[in-house]
Amino acid sequence: MRPIETRTALAMLLCGALAFGCTTHVGAAKGGGDARPGWILQPPTTAGFLYGVGSAEVYGGNDADAASQARDRAKAEIIRQIEVQISAETEMQTTVTQTKASEQFQREVRQQLQSRIPEFTLSNVSTADTYNDKAQRTVFVLQRLDVQKELADLRTRISDIEAEANSVAGKLDTPEYAGLRGVQKLARVLVRINERYQLQARANKLRAGSYATANDPLRAVEDRIIAKMAALRIVLKGGANGRGELDSGLKRKLTERGLRLVAGGDADIVVTYAVTFDFQHDKGVVFAVPKGSMEITDKEGTVLRAVESKAKGASQSESVARTRAIEKLADALGDELIAVILPE
Repeated sequence: MRPIETRTALAMLLCGALAFGCTTHVGAAKGGGDARPGWILQPPTTAGFLYGVGSAEVYGGNDADAASQARDRAKAEIIRQIEVQISAETEMQTTVTQTKASEQFQREVRQQLQSRIPEFTLSNVSTADTYNDKAQRTVFVLQRLDVQKELADLRTRISDIEAEANSVAGKLDTPEYAGLRGVQKLARVLVRINERYQLQARANKLRAGSYATANDPLRAVEDRIIAKMAALRIVLKGGANGRGELDSGLKRKLTERGLRLVAGGDADIVVTYAVTFDFQHDKGVVFAVPKGSMEITDKEGTVLRAVESKAKGASQSESVARTRAIEKLADALGDELIAVILPE
């Protein structure tokens, strides 16, 4: 029977606080001639450490490559154990907003940020034991995380991010962070703040402690930054073919997403468009196909994005097909506007 590649090692740390009667000794590395060590099925519970077991099949007699894969899997198992509650804990940090539109904008911004947070790695993992099962052509590795050292590193990383965010918070209302260019600088700060949330959640898991995530002091900083993003003034300028239903449809959909549309004046972002629709008929179904151009520029006229949407609206009615095509075009435009506000 093939061995399971990873074993859960959740039993761990709080026994560290007790300091007695909670240690399973890890033996020296063993060869294939010895009986399998017990940690393969039951990882140790040693005060101050967290364990993960990984395994990998040996191909072509390459034991070293199998051992490397097994180490990576064991380390991933340790990471998995301290990621268990992160989703629930960060979800608790969502604040109450005044309108559905602003709530939608906050949600979309935070979704964008999640994909940009650097992958989490552990800094204090070492190999506690290795077992090479020659008969099964499988290498097992037991990895061990030094919890106190990892917590110290996490505290340092958390402190660095908090200092950076608080420094920016003190300058949010200065010209440095005014307008589109100023707000774009804040995208990186938001990523760092959300990285800090996740680091704090991992630290909470490791020390089995509590942290007032709902009242996190950085939440107020994040809310202020997102509010500045939502306050950017966006003007729609339709060409000769951009009036009527298209104009009102775009405004309605973009407003629903929490974007601030203004009639004119000093805009931060300008959307210029000239769009018409071709109607194609096929077996009683009408397809509305948008044609034309749509560009996003800053107030100086620099083109930031060109919006392309090949999405069709379909219905048995031309007017309904057109409305559906407008909604899809507005969704594509909204995605591009958020990408402009939150540059990579």
